[in-house]
Amino acid sequence: MYHNGKKQQIVSDNPELLLCENGDFKIKADLVEQYEIIDMHCHIFRGLSQLFPSFLQKQKFNKNISLMDMSCFPFSLGLFDLNKIYFTKCPTQLLSVDGIKTRIKLFSGALVLNYATVDRLMMDMEANYIQRAVVQQINPPNKSCAEVMNNIVKNNDRLYTFGSIHPFDDNILAKIDNYMKMDIKGWKLNPHIWGVPIDCDESIGLLKELAKTKLPIMNCSGIGLPKEMLNSAFPTKKTRK
Repeated sequence: MYHNGKKQQIVSDNPELLLCENGDFKIKADLVEQYEIIDMHCHIFRGLSQLFPSFLQKQKFNKNISLMDMSCFPFSLGLFDLNKIYFTKCPTQLLSVDGIKTRIKLFSGALVLNYATVDRLMMDMEANYIQRAVVQQINPPNKSCAEVMNNIVKNNDRLYTFGSIHPFDDNILAKIDNYMKMDIKGWKLNPHIWGVPIDCDESIGLLKELAKTKLPIMNCSGIGLPKEMLNSAFPTKKTRK
C-alpha cells in the first residue's frame, strides 16, 4: 500500500505528474506524447541477475505494486524531494532514526529488482510514452548475461542493449568477439558497482579494446551511495598540524 496522502501532495506540487493505480508516478501525456522518447539507461532483472546467487535469481511479476515504494531510492516518502540527487533528502547521520531506516532500505530495496521483468518495463514505458529503451547489463567477473539479453532484444523491437565486460575478466578479447556477433548497440562500464577504479590498468586496457569496435561506450560516474552517507560512514581523517 502506498502513502496516498503524501503522493497526492507531491502531485499537487508538481502539476506535470500523475499517479498510476499502483502508486508509481507518471508524466502527463500532453507533455510527452508528441515526442519519440528513448530511455538510454534502464535495467531489467535478467541484465543484473548474475550479481546475485542462484537461489535469488527468480523473477516476479505484479503489476499492482509500486516499484518506487519498494526501491531503496527514495529511502522513504518522508525524505522524497524531486529537486535532490536520488530524489531524496539524504540523511546526514547514519546513527539516527532516518539513517538506520535508510541502511535497512538500502539492503532490502535490492529485492525490488526481481520485479523488473520485461513485461513490467513495457507496462511502465507505456504509462510514460517511452517508445524505446536501452536495457543495460552489469556482469561480475567471469560471469555473463549476454546470451539471455541478446534473446530478449531479438524478440522485442522496442528494446536495445549494451554489452558488459568486467575489467578483470579472463579472455576479454574472446568475450568482445562474442558480443560483436550479437545485437548490441554499445558498451557499458560500471566501476562504482564493480568497485574497480576507472583509471586502473585493467580498466584502461579494456577501454582501449572496446574502442576498437567503434561502438559507443557508456560509463557510470560518481558514487553509488549519497555523499552525505559516505561521509558519515567513512569520515575523512583530519591530519594533525
